[in-house]
Amino acid sequence: MKKSLSKAVSCSDSKVRTRVGRLKSSDDVAKYIARCIKRAERGEGEENRRYKLVMMASMLLKAIEAADIEKRVTGLEDVILKEPK
Repeated sequence: MKKSLSKAVSCSDSKVRTRVGRLKSSDDVAKYIARCIKRAERGEGEENRRYKLVMMASMLLKAIEAADIEKRVTGLEDVILKEPK
């Protein structure tokens, strides 16, 4: 995913925007979801929109975690295959 979500996504309505920036790690996504939750607790933004954004962030988090696991497994496979038998 090369494009940044910074312009397209906010966790509130058009009057109160929060820039997302680059969501490249699990930590980035978790912080974004936390900001959305805080805004929801304050009653900012439309409930349906907040729900959709948190759901999309959750999907992104799963994709990031899957990519991380795949990268780790590939690294382990490379090490195992290079070991002399």
